[in-house]
Amino acid sequence: MAYSKKLGNQFNKVVKIYEKAREQYPPQLINAIIKQTKMSRESVVLDIGCGNGRSIIPFAKTGCSILGIDPGKNLIKIARKKSREQSNIKYKVTSFEKFKDKPNSFDIILSGTAFHWFDKKTAYKKASKLLKTKGGLVIFYARSNNQTVLIKKLTKLFEKHCPDHKKTSNMISVIKEIKEEISKEKSLTKPKTLFFKKKAILSKRQYMDLLNSYSFIISLDKKRKTFFFKDVKALLKKYKSPLEIPVEYIALVSVKK
Repeated sequence: MAYSKKLGNQFNKVVKIYEKAREQYPPQLINAIIKQTKMSRESVVLDIGCGNGRSIIPFAKTGCSILGIDPGKNLIKIARKKSREQSNIKYKVTSFEKFKDKPNSFDIILSGTAFHWFDKKTAYKKASKLLKTKGGLVIFYARSNNQTVLIKKLTKLFEKHCPDHKKTSNMISVIKEIKEEISKEKSLTKPKTLFFKKKAILSKRQYMDLLNSYSFIISLDKKRKTFFFKDVKALLKKYKSPLEIPVEYIALVSVKK
């Protein structure tokens, strides 16, 4: 299921908080994707939903020619500023649905924590069409481990205060669905899964900023947001600072036949 486009457009409204709060993907994940796809200086790469550049800049170190697309004009502005000295990175403000290029144009297509925003009826076919034969499609995600006591209690606050939280899905379900959809696409191989864990060490202020970068919280009106963060502050008072948040990183790697 594709998420609401309205929610997907929320990030462009809070670019400063998004830039400050969202952590970089860990080197272990980046290096594993580079190795799995054999990314090199000769590779032509497309990053779908590149946002503020956190998913595109680490891969540029290979010297590949990489194009990042995102509908968020303000996010792209930040990405361009951060990568202005990297001539092998280009950006374009557009959605994946509106993006056009010749078939068989890319050796690798990347999408970091973004593919759930796209229409599954067309996204996989379009990605496959844009890939060269033997090209790699890599869809990867970061998610908090929702089995911890803190995350379980926060989820109850999401359900209490955030109407748009109902429009989102559990990341485990999202990843499962993406696996199934890739497997249905006859032109793509069954995806290989890469999995990594780490602990994010965050002050309570940093964690509040992270919550403020979630689409279903950005979309709250002022009154709802005030009540939500009042409850969050009361909850966090019960925990020592800094907070240790278990984070899981999952990458699905498929190849065009």
